[in-house]
Amino acid sequence: MQGDTTTAMASSLAAFFRRTPVGHVEAGLRTGIRTSPFPEELMRRIVSQVAELHFAPTTRAAENLRRERADAEGAVFLTGNTVVDAVKWIAARPRAGAPFVRRVSRLVLLTAHRRENFGEPIR
Repeated sequence: MQGDTTTAMASSLAAFFRRTPVGHVEAGLRTGIRTSPFPEELMRRIVSQVAELHFAPTTRAAENLRRERADAEGAVFLTGNTVVDAVKWIAARPRAGAPFVRRVSRLVLLTAHRRENFGEPIR
């Protein structure tokens, strides 16, 4: 299961009820506040409760899982962040003539997928 979306949470629960093992990518990310970001923080905690395999993007995320005893029933692996790794891989291998790659001295990638970013313009 990838991330902290409502879809990830619902799919994890469906897998649990079918007794299908769940692995969680981006596991262990925490703010410490159940309602911030809302509802993602709660979704990721629920997925962590269901998952047997936890693929943590950072050392801190892996430590969070161990502190929560997620490793008691499953395994915690420090794997890195799939999006960051993919962007670094692509940036290191620009294809000649690719329409989205221009020769510039600096490149900025912006993603906005949180509910907090819906509506008003991003500042």
